[in-house]
Amino acid sequence: MSQPLTADQERLLAAIVALEAGRTFDGNEPALNHGLISQLIGIEGEPGDGPWQVRLVARDAPRIALSDGPLLGRYWVGVDRQGEIVVRVRDGLLVSMEYAWSGAEPTGWPEPGDIVTD
Repeated sequence: MSQPLTADQERLLAAIVALEAGRTFDGNEPALNHGLISQLIGIEGEPGDGPWQVRLVARDAPRIALSDGPLLGRYWVGVDRQGEIVVRVRDGLLVSMEYAWSGAEPTGWPEPGDIVTD
């Protein structure tokens, strides 16, 4: 059963989506950006395979023309890249967010301001 994302998950996902929507690459169209951002409205989550993975449930959202798999950007935690946030798309919808790390297990989702990109 899906439920609202935690405040930390919601802020982080919104930051990642905003960074992705701001990227420029061949074929990045305004409709894609609006579609990606619109999926955040009412998005919910379900427990993933571990404590640092959440399945995303975007209801009544427009599908976007992105290939299945992770978003195109790399979203690192900290300038020292102590971890990475991976957001995946399937069938044009956001479907999961995962925190992969190196070293000690994190104690919480990172703050949006801690995210750096290539």
